[in-house]
Amino acid sequence: MKTKKMRLMAVTVTIMLLTAMSCSSCIKRLPGSDQQPRSASRPLMGGNLHQERKALKATMASLPPDKHRAMSREELTYTLTRTAKGVKAQEIRHLGYLTCWNSDWLIPNWVAYSLNPRKVAGIVKRPKRQFEPDPQVKGRSAEHSDYTHSGYSRGHMAPAADMKWSERAMNESFYLSNVCPQVQAMNGGVWEHVERKCRQLAKKTEIFICTGPIMGKRPERIGRNGVAVPERFFKVVCMQRNGKWQAIGFVVPNSDCKGSMFRYACSVDQVEALTGHDFFYELPDSIENKIEAAWGTQADWQ
Repeated sequence: MKTKKMRLMAVTVTIMLLTAMSCSSCIKRLPGSDQQPRSASRPLMGGNLHQERKALKATMASLPPDKHRAMSREELTYTLTRTAKGVKAQEIRHLGYLTCWNSDWLIPNWVAYSLNPRKVAGIVKRPKRQFEPDPQVKGRSAEHSDYTHSGYSRGHMAPAADMKWSERAMNESFYLSNVCPQVQAMNGGVWEHVERKCRQLAKKTEIFICTGPIMGKRPERIGRNGVAVPERFFKVVCMQRNGKWQAIGFVVPNSDCKGSMFRYACSVDQVEALTGHDFFYELPDSIENKIEAAWGTQADWQ
C-alpha cells in the first residue's frame, strides 16, 4: 500500500512538472501589451548590456561608410533646417544627405549635407544610370521622363561629385528627391563653380551645406506629372576654420547667368528672407546671428 502511494505521488509530481513546462513554453504576449516572457539566454535587465553597447559602438566605428545607417550627430546638428511655414514638407534621411520633399512642386524644398577632407578624397565613379523616384517619398513623385525634352537638366542639389566617398551615397544621390529642373548653362556654369568652391573648402575643414529652389508665384510646370520649375536657386555654407565660424549664401538665377560666383554671394540672413527657411539654427545664437548677418569678402573664402 505504501509503495502504491509513493508511485502515485511520483506520477502526480511528474504530471505537474510537465504541465508547468508546457504552459511556460506557450506564454504569448498579451494583446495591447509590450510585455514578453523572460528569456533564459538574455536577462531582462543588467547582465552584459554595457559590454554589448560598447562592442556595438566599436563595430559601427570599424565598418566602412556604406554600413552606417545615418549621418553623424555633428552632421545632423549643423545641417538641420527649419522649413518655411505653409509649404508641403516631408523630411527624408539618406546616407549622404537630408532632403525635404515637397509633394506639390515634386522637387525638394531643400537638401542638406556635409563635406570634409575624407569625403572629397573619395574615388567612387559616377554611375551610368537614370534618376528614379525616392522609395521613401509618401504620395506623389516626379519621374525621370518628366524632364525628358523639357529644356531643363536634372540638376542634383547634393551633387554626385560630393558623394564619391560611398557607392551607396552616390547611388542615392540619383533619387528625384534630390533633383530640380535647372537650365543647363546655369547648372554647368556659375552653379558648378559654387559646388567646386565647396569641395575646395572641404579639403581643409568640414563644411555644412543647405541648397534648394526659390520659387516664383506661378512656376512653370514640366512633364506628365507637372514638376515645378524654380525661378532661382540658393546655397548656404557654414564652416569653422582656424577656430572661427563663418557662413555665406548664394542666390543664382535659373537662367544663363554670367560672371563670377561671388557676384551672386549674399548673407545667410538674405537667403532666409527669400525662402522662409531657418538655417544652422542649432548653432549658439551668439555665433549664428553674427555669421549669418554678413559673408565677409571674397578673400575670406579662399
